[in-house]
Amino acid sequence: MTSPKGRSLLKPLVVLSIVGPLALALLIATVQSVQQTSLLRDLTLAHLREVAAAVVDSDLPRDFRDIAKRTRTEIFLLDQEGLVIADSTDRFVGKSVATETDVYLARNYDSGAAHVRRDGVEYGAVTLKIDANGEPPNYMRVMELNFGSNDHTGSVPGRMVTAGWFWFCVIGATLLFWFAAHQLARRIRRPLQQVTNALDQLGALTWEGSVDVTGRGEIEQLSEAFNRAAESIAVEVQNLKRQSIDLERTAHFLETVLGAMVEGVIAVDPRHCVMYANQAAVNLLASRIKPSELPGRQLLEMARHQSIDRAVRRALAGEDRVRLEFELPASGRFISLLATQLVEGSHAGAVLVLHDVTDLRRLERLRREFVSNVSHELKTPLAAIQGYVETLLDGAVDDPNVNRRFLTGVATQGNRLHAMIQDLLQLGRIEAGNEAFNIQDVGISSIINSVVEENLHVAEAKGLRCEVEAPANDIIVRADAKALRTIIENLLTNAVKYTAAGTVRIAWRAERRQLRIDVSDTGVGIAREHQPRIFERFYRVDEARSRDAGGTGLGLAIVKHLCQVFGGRVNVHSELGKGSTFSVFLPMA
Repeated sequence: MTSPKGRSLLKPLVVLSIVGPLALALLIATVQSVQQTSLLRDLTLAHLREVAAAVVDSDLPRDFRDIAKRTRTEIFLLDQEGLVIADSTDRFVGKSVATETDVYLARNYDSGAAHVRRDGVEYGAVTLKIDANGEPPNYMRVMELNFGSNDHTGSVPGRMVTAGWFWFCVIGATLLFWFAAHQLARRIRRPLQQVTNALDQLGALTWEGSVDVTGRGEIEQLSEAFNRAAESIAVEVQNLKRQSIDLERTAHFLETVLGAMVEGVIAVDPRHCVMYANQAAVNLLASRIKPSELPGRQLLEMARHQSIDRAVRRALAGEDRVRLEFELPASGRFISLLATQLVEGSHAGAVLVLHDVTDLRRLERLRREFVSNVSHELKTPLAAIQGYVETLLDGAVDDPNVNRRFLTGVATQGNRLHAMIQDLLQLGRIEAGNEAFNIQDVGISSIINSVVEENLHVAEAKGLRCEVEAPANDIIVRADAKALRTIIENLLTNAVKYTAAGTVRIAWRAERRQLRIDVSDTGVGIAREHQPRIFERFYRVDEARSRDAGGTGLGLAIVKHLCQVFGGRVNVHSELGKGSTFSVFLPMA
């Protein structure tokens, strides 16, 4: 590849080879012209002096006109004051030339010679004093027009600039210089082109080898210096490539690790501009900006929260490990933040680690509510038992009309405590994975029909109509039969308990490779704000009504956990005044 800039070296050398001789010839011509002019002026004045001497020696009144014509000059006769009294052309008679240089010199020094300009034309002029015994004419002036045209000037050395042989030599020298410059430019350009091409390839990191330039002096030194520099650069480039590969691997590894973290990581510079943010941080803060678009943007563009900005300011001020927790109003999430200052030179700033503690706070709230609810649930039957026992101890035990009723109450509250404890133990075993299940293929129809028969008399006693909608073929699921019975029994029992009048309906069918069981009632329904929490332990929509119905507050929690054990789920759809529908989804065998 030939660099376009390499071709420009020939042009100035060729131009110089042409312009140089021409400029030298013009300089010589100019010098010779100046010399020629000076010689011509001197020769002209000498010639005029000869003419003037010849005129003085002649009979002036009679011969000066003939001499002027023969010598192609103009002769003036002047009086003592420099006034023309006669001239060979009769054009200047009566005019004064006393101020002319040659006349002035003659009046003061008896003779004078000078070049004067008249009407834009230069004249050579010689004025001599005439010894006429005080009578005019007193001075004679001889002038020649176009003084360079006389034949005697042909021998002037400066004339050679107009000779043909001179310009022939100039053109020959120019051609010789051009050829020499062309050859020199080619010899210089070839190694320079090689070095230029090598530099282009070196800049593109595609050059290998060395520059082999045949030459002497500076060209050889240039090639050797370039080869040494290229070898050093090649070594450095290889080192940089290895370092770049290592850095890319390290960066990719760190990005993979940080991207896989559940915790959000944000790095900011001292101006609060984001240097890095992983996907988890974007998700936690619900930012609409992609992680790849965040570097260079202000942190407030990613998350407009005063707590984050305050933590960054404290960390940049030098405070060690700033910890705080805040809630995002838009999503309701609780975020734990740890801010640490960075002091790594160009990477100074702060690192923020964000952790979603929403589930932890929810579990803490559930734990507090659970402890409170358990205490409350246990306190009610214990208080009733304690009241019954104290009454019996106060003497009611001896009253046959009272003691049996009180003992029956004690037994009822004891059974309630036992059922509650059993449910708690079962729920604990299910959550801990310690409950033993006999997983097998189970037909659902027999289990549902059995549970319906057991609860039919209770529904009829309350005046409820019980409807069953079964498919034509039995549906087989992979589960534990006893646990399935517990799920259906809890849902159906709740439907009967909390429906004052109307219909209780149970239906099941296959839907998208799943068994769907719907238990519906026409009770009072459940408000929307309570629906997300009804599967929590001891959560009651109406505590008084629930306790009157005799429930433990754990049935729906057991249903949810059993469904999850078998790979299913349960949900509820309810409207106030229109009843509720609980739907169970279990995978089919």
